[in-house]
Amino acid sequence: MTSPGVRHAGDRTIGLDAVPAQEATYRRSGFTTAYRTTRYRGRPVRPGTPAVPVVPVTADHLDEIAGFDRQCFPAERRAFLERWLTAAGHHAYAQIRDGRVAGYGVLRPAQDGYRLGPLFADTSRGAEAVFDALTSHLGPEDEVHIDIPDPHHSARSLALSRGLEPDSHTMRMYTGPVPPARAEHGYAVTSLELG
Repeated sequence: MTSPGVRHAGDRTIGLDAVPAQEATYRRSGFTTAYRTTRYRGRPVRPGTPAVPVVPVTADHLDEIAGFDRQCFPAERRAFLERWLTAAGHHAYAQIRDGRVAGYGVLRPAQDGYRLGPLFADTSRGAEAVFDALTSHLGPEDEVHIDIPDPHHSARSLALSRGLEPDSHTMRMYTGPVPPARAEHGYAVTSLELG
């Protein structure tokens, strides 16, 4: 039996994050595995001054962030970002280079610590700076969770260098072609919890 969501999607590509125990179930439903996403968790190491300057996100940055996000995420989501960047408890920072957004990230409270995502940047130094700014206000006992696509080696190196360790993983699966996006800019996905 086809779910209402799949019927509604029609011929459009559907993406999901499957726990390993359900990967075979989704394959039988027409999904193909694209890559693995690993969740890293831990108490972030504080390296000191960010590698490059970053600023707290304001409403003035929204259009620029939405444009940058569209390069990194395979759909336009300005309305979502307007809420995600400003939701209660969310902290957002951006790297601005030559007057344009070159990276941004969001940290939000969770039941067991904090979730960091998305973290998009066009250089590893930019990703490091945004990560460090986002976690700079946390206490020594606060834990951070970050979901990183396994093909992104620099993102994995960033997580490990900040004291985070692999905790669990999911499989990113699609019903059709993988939507185009600048995967090298994706240091952390926005949220596995939203589906």
